[in-house]
Amino acid sequence: MKGTMYAAPFYGESSMVMYRKDLTDAAGVVVRDNDSWANIKGAAAAMHDPDNGVYGACLRGKPGWGDNMAFITTVVNSFGGAWFDADMRPTIDTAAWEEAINFYVDLLGNYGPPGSEGNSFNEILCSIQ
Repeated sequence: MKGTMYAAPFYGESSMVMYRKDLTDAAGVVVRDNDSWANIKGAAAAMHDPDNGVYGACLRGKPGWGDNMAFITTVVNSFGGAWFDADMRPTIDTAAWEEAINFYVDLLGNYGPPGSEGNSFNEILCSIQ
């Protein structure tokens, strides 16, 4: 097929929301299917009680593709951004990227546990049990 471009997907990351029902119920939070990032942030704020060891958000903060960058990519996508435009020009300097990165940093910084910037999957798994 000369002249036809073929490519494998750039990434296969999926993001999902996992939560403890006892904490959402206690905070009066209703988790919906296909919830918005604004509602997720509101839920994190409502559940956040660091004096009692409860943190509203638990995200991968450790630098690297399998850690924060894979997750940030899905956030960027939901803010309307992508790594490249249709002409394969990088778009990391767009408003969508800036908004998504600021959202992520704010969510992790304000509602995550101390040391979140070094957390990977295993640390998160231990913290939500």
